Amino acid sequence: MPDISTAKQLIHIGNILNLVIGALAIISLIITTYGIILVPVPAFLMWWTNKKVKAAEELIEKGNYKGAKDLLIIPSILSLLFVSFIGGLLILIGAIMLPDKGGEEKKENVEVIQ
Repeated sequence: MPDISTAKQLIHIGNILNLVIGALAIISLIITTYGIILVPVPAFLMWWTNKKVKAAEELIEKGNYKGAKDLLIIPSILSLLFVSFIGGLLILIGAIMLPDKGGEEKKENVEVIQ
């Protein structure tokens, strides 16, 4: 069974890395002349991913692991591609490590019957 606290820590660390590397990307884009046009892309992705991670952390605290996993998949992949490879990868691994609630209930029912 996956460890939920490890998944939460991976998601949190990935979010922090995403924010730091995205801020560095924004600073480096602001320095260049044509980069000012591209600044909204990493800024929006940083903000959106951070918002989704915070919502997923609340769902994890409530025990809704499936909802948190569904909420994190797309932001983590977009972060992996466009903002921070390592941050997006850590968020994605943390989301994959979250258990499915339905799978645990089926195992409990099988154990009771046997």
